[in-house]
Amino acid sequence: RKEAMKFYFRISTISLIVLFFHYIITNFIISSEFIIPLWKVYGFNFAALSLIYFGLLINFKYKLFNHLYLFVFETTVKMIIAIIILRPLFSIDNSALIFEVLNFFFLYFIFLFIEIISLRNILSKL
Repeated sequence: RKEAMKFYFRISTISLIVLFFHYIITNFIISSEFIIPLWKVYGFNFAALSLIYFGLLINFKYKLFNHLYLFVFETTVKMIIAIIILRPLFSIDNSALIFEVLNFFFLYFIFLFIEIISLRNILSKL
């Protein structure tokens, strides 16, 4: 429980700092408008990361599935949901659309990196 709170504090702090700088860069330096607002992208990634983390914690406690298989399954589901969220963007003819999709996946991989580090930390305690 204490470890979960530390994780949430760290990921929340990192997410807010990255969101702040990302917002500054995109709005004041690049001056780009997004079809999907930044806060929604960060919200999706934060929620997905939280569900994966707590799914893994529950799995470690009750040993329901192979830990690695569960992680791969959860991450694959997250990727499918990300593509479903981005699907409406693929039908829009807009030059800024490439930047929008790249922005989404850039953040996606940042949070995926955090997931992998979290999994490594959990596995090291077993």
